[in-house]
Amino acid sequence: MKTALIVNPGARRNRGGMLEKLKTTARNARMDVFEITDFAALGDTLGQILDLAPELLIISGGDGTVHGILSHLGEDQRFTAAMPLLALFPHGTTNVTAKDISLKSPHPRLLKRIAHLAESKTLHEHTHTRHSLRVENLVNLPPQHGFIFGAGAVSQATRKVQTDSNAKGWTGNAAVGKMLLGDILRKISGRDPSLGGMLTPQPMHMKARSGQIFDGKTLTIIATTLNRLVLGARPFWNQGNHPLHITRVGDFRDRFLTSLYRIFYGDKSKLPAEIFQSFSDEGFDLKLDSDIVIDGEFYPARNSAPLKVTLGPEFRFLRL
Repeated sequence: MKTALIVNPGARRNRGGMLEKLKTTARNARMDVFEITDFAALGDTLGQILDLAPELLIISGGDGTVHGILSHLGEDQRFTAAMPLLALFPHGTTNVTAKDISLKSPHPRLLKRIAHLAESKTLHEHTHTRHSLRVENLVNLPPQHGFIFGAGAVSQATRKVQTDSNAKGWTGNAAVGKMLLGDILRKISGRDPSLGGMLTPQPMHMKARSGQIFDGKTLTIIATTLNRLVLGARPFWNQGNHPLHITRVGDFRDRFLTSLYRIFYGDKSKLPAEIFQSFSDEGFDLKLDSDIVIDGEFYPARNSAPLKVTLGPEFRFLRL
């Protein structure tokens, strides 16, 4: 099986000796290796890979790397016409996507197992499909593809993790937990209650494809095609037959800690329906005047042009 490996050398787990070990293992398994030296030229790098017509493309990086690559694969007809099987190594600071839909181990030796499965023609036994989500009408940008869309508190929390916790050496779930705990304590203790850090609602107007409309102060909106998010959270209920899971949380203050736990892990039936909504749909339009986040990358949104969030292509992934 023709296989290519594309590596983000700046990803956290690729620093030091791990990067050379990964590339050496790949070349020993007769895989073509490419490095992302400039994300602005990522389309050109992927074009070189496409010229080789690989049946399997292995991506080494974090959520942001996967997001960048899928944004090209999902929009360029050259790729959609001959889409390879994808495998995602969890080599970044955050790896929610890889751990939910692809490779759970970051170790380079997994390449040997992949090569063995390909040689024995049993790789197909470990594959599945998953839609990306597609976001249009971002300011001065083409449509973007990813797996987790966040507005409001989710976007603010992600930025805070990246600027504060990650800079101090906290990564992954530990960074999110530390940051979330700090803002919750400020919220419930009354310190800076008008701001509440990331837990501050803001005006948003959301219209789902099914016709549902939500207008007013909104704490957060999350949309994803994944089953689990950071910290193993599953903030979804009332799910129908559509792969796109959507959750909206309005402005609330009563029983704050209890409600927050229920959103992520608990009994959703006890959440007031006028404040907490969750459903599956084909997509939605969203008006807001602040940044949104897609797989850890930030994009400006403006009220003048509502964002359109829909299902992207259905990609095939190797899961081991």
